[in-house]
Amino acid sequence: MTGRGRGAFATSQTLSPGNTIHACQNEVNGLLRVTSDASQCRVGEEPISWNIEGPQGPPGPQGPVGPEGPPGPQGPPGPPGPSAIRQFGPTVIDFPGTFTSARGETLFSVGPFTFSGFCRGLVNADGYAELVLETSEAHSAGAIGGFVLSDFGPGPGPGRLIGVTTGGGPAFGAAAPITLVAPDGTMLNGSLYAGVNVLGREGCVFGGEFAVSTP
Repeated sequence: MTGRGRGAFATSQTLSPGNTIHACQNEVNGLLRVTSDASQCRVGEEPISWNIEGPQGPPGPQGPVGPEGPPGPQGPPGPPGPSAIRQFGPTVIDFPGTFTSARGETLFSVGPFTFSGFCRGLVNADGYAELVLETSEAHSAGAIGGFVLSDFGPGPGPGRLIGVTTGGGPAFGAAAPITLVAPDGTMLNGSLYAGVNVLGREGCVFGGEFAVSTP
């Protein structure tokens, strides 16, 4: 603000006319009269002016922390984790006492997949070694030996029979290659085997080795 005989403030020389207010101050009573410029002041009046907008002040103190925002959307699935080698067996299951009965147990579980072995037959007679695959994930897929499993999942039955061997021969040849993929990202690649009357015991033997990738 500029004036004479009263408090005065310097006016920036770079302000445009639209940023400055001009007035005339009566030297007797101090009353102000707004004008368009200083040339309109009368005798006994002192021209004064001030800026509409002063210089920017210093930054104020930081405000308080705002409330926590809502959770963001779920990101895309990450890449499969590194493969780990998993083995099971050899697991021996003795023949049951009668041909119509069976002894079984869980051989291997990872993610939604579970392999079970069942031994059927009579002592000193041909028996049956059965491999059963179960999954808790619908729309799983894979291949076991030359048999393709496409879009399979949990069902009302005890599981999916994937191999039977009789006598002393191994199932699917020496070892059956197996590949399984579940919708949750679990992947198995490897081989499994089953046999009867092996390792000097009257029963069934099961085993396998897999490279397992889990999400």
